[in-house]
Amino acid sequence: MKKFVLTLLGLGVFLVIILVLNMEPPMPTVSVDSKKMEVVQGSYCWNKLVNATCVDKISPPELLAHHQIVPTVVSPQSAIKVEFQKQPIEEIVVEEWSNSNANKVVSVEGNIFLASQEKGSYIYMISGRWHKGSASYIVNIDVK
Repeated sequence: MKKFVLTLLGLGVFLVIILVLNMEPPMPTVSVDSKKMEVVQGSYCWNKLVNATCVDKISPPELLAHHQIVPTVVSPQSAIKVEFQKQPIEEIVVEEWSNSNANKVVSVEGNIFLASQEKGSYIYMISGRWHKGSASYIVNIDVK
């Protein structure tokens, strides 16, 4: 009887761990010059163990303002590195938002992209896709 209860308890703990690990998309670590940047979860769709969830968030500028995220100060053309514990199944896509220009897709190589060479404030939306779904993440910088 004691073995049965321990087995049942172990199975319960295992299921809780699986459920917790499958709740939401992985959060990346984004850094520039070995300094971690603040990252905000954007919109996502994620298949959980029992159901799927899609969460549509407000626009990146509004999301950063809502979370009161302070831009990271960087030099022009600084390398910004994006790391995930669980890598996306395809290369990430990075879109640059600025006040003066239309949004544009930025070149990414090995999960690294370069900050703008022009001084100013920029928002980057990083998007990834996994077997369980897709997600976006927002960071912002001031190029000085």
